[in-house]
Amino acid sequence: LIGEFTLMRDESYCQLLKQLTANTSSKPDSCQRGWRLLYILTAYHRCSEVLKPFLLKYLQQASRSAGAQYQGIAKACEQNLKKTLLYGGRIVPPNGMELKAMMAGRSSKRQLFLFPGGIERHVKIKTCTVSLEVIEELCYEMGLHTLEAMEEYAIFLVTNRGQNVRPLNKNEYILDVATEAESVDSGYSVWFRRVVWTQPLRFENELCVAMQYNQILPDYRKGLLNVLSHGKVSNQQFHQISKLAALQHRAKDIIYTPSIHELSEYIPAPLFKKQPPQQWVTMATQHMQQVQPLSPHQARAQFLGLVNAFPMFGSSFFYIHSSSSTTFYAPCILAVNPRGLHFLHKNTHELMAVVPIVEVQSSRTQRPSAGTSYPYVDLTVGDMNTQRVIQLQLEQGLELCRVIAMQVENMMSVREKRHTLPPSEITML
Repeated sequence: LIGEFTLMRDESYCQLLKQLTANTSSKPDSCQRGWRLLYILTAYHRCSEVLKPFLLKYLQQASRSAGAQYQGIAKACEQNLKKTLLYGGRIVPPNGMELKAMMAGRSSKRQLFLFPGGIERHVKIKTCTVSLEVIEELCYEMGLHTLEAMEEYAIFLVTNRGQNVRPLNKNEYILDVATEAESVDSGYSVWFRRVVWTQPLRFENELCVAMQYNQILPDYRKGLLNVLSHGKVSNQQFHQISKLAALQHRAKDIIYTPSIHELSEYIPAPLFKKQPPQQWVTMATQHMQQVQPLSPHQARAQFLGLVNAFPMFGSSFFYIHSSSSTTFYAPCILAVNPRGLHFLHKNTHELMAVVPIVEVQSSRTQRPSAGTSYPYVDLTVGDMNTQRVIQLQLEQGLELCRVIAMQVENMMSVREKRHTLPPSEITML
């Protein structure tokens, strides 16, 4: 009823506060159960602006009164209410397990978050914990304390054995997401990833370096970061690639020379074929002598420092099955980064077309039409005078839209900061 009729929310709050004030019930747990019910109510429903100052004052007085019996839960109710007023309140009703825990006075659970490379981190999730708070906590652990750095990370819900990847909005409640996910796929997982790469790389924190190294490595090994002009590799590139292979080997804490098989894993397949395997071994051996003194952490940091200069470093990659555009061919690979949407040839990874981020007007997902297996994304691009719609068919449509949104938000944020800087600093920029 409270969810359906907003007038019932203030009524419910008032009835509960009346029961909690000078409670004279003969039932010993009456007041405690009332506070726990209030704890649930404050997590799900906001009160009116009229009642808000009175409700907050009631909770604050209850949590600060000397010797008050329910100080702890009163403070928790106040925190819940403030979160609800800020983020809108929980949406999904608590499942049986969460409800039993709340009525027993337990208000948190440990949720597993997976970093790239299978690194595990457990975070204590409270009733009203939102995605943004988890991002802040994990970023702090990686030594990232600025808002600009934290804005570049996101949490993803992964179901159906990795087939469905849904990015979470920053104000989504983690327990809402978990409750819904459990009903669909009990084997769901929650990932933590970096999406935007405009802030400079930091190398002092081992977890931060390991996380970013593990995220970049699969794309590098697929050859997605390299763009070969006319399919040719220069001598300088051969040496750079063999050094990157040696650094990957050292990152595993290995000091012996890598075998041909190991090198074929470290070097992108299109590049490995560009010279005889034995030549790769010879070049990698020379570099192994140079990287032996490094620790695995230093090897990962050096690897990131080198690939940071690659054309498609810091991109999110998507495989496009088909497209309505006539300026590039599909199937192809889409690389999204702060510079724009880059459509790459699926084999050579040569650039076919680019849409600057500033020209992306909107993106939205469309359900697959009858007879097709993948959803569509409609991209509206161009300026205010001339706009066109590009329709892309891909598996991770929702993820693509969220990644584009994060890039646009980042661009707008940078612009805003430039406009608010004093004239002297604008000149320096």
